Amino acid sequence: MTTEPIFRSDRFFQAWRYTVSHGQLLIQSQKTDLVATRLEILFKDVEYMAVRPVMHGLSIAPCSRDRLPDFLAGLAVTGAWYELRCDKGKGYIACGAVAFSEDALGHGHPSALMDDFGL
Repeated sequence: MTTEPIFRSDRFFQAWRYTVSHGQLLIQSQKTDLVATRLEILFKDVEYMAVRPVMHGLSIAPCSRDRLPDFLAGLAVTGAWYELRCDKGKGYIACGAVAFSEDALGHGHPSALMDDFGL
């Protein structure tokens, strides 16, 4: 399995929303005066997650089971593992799919990737 990142950015990201019923985790980097776009990363069918709530700089790479920390290697998950690296360390997510979006919308706008379910 390749360990090359599928995503890399030096921007500031936040774990923005998680929905239990749909098993979706949304991570966002907001548009600012210095950055003209909002970046979104949606993990679908999440089975396990251990991520920081805020991350400066982010890379996401597929992670094979043999490269997982011992405390994760024995978990029974059917999805793929991803390693998230940021300036403060590493995190892991097991999920069914990952989607990305970049747009010029701001903080108050609905996600391009995740339904707001009336929020």
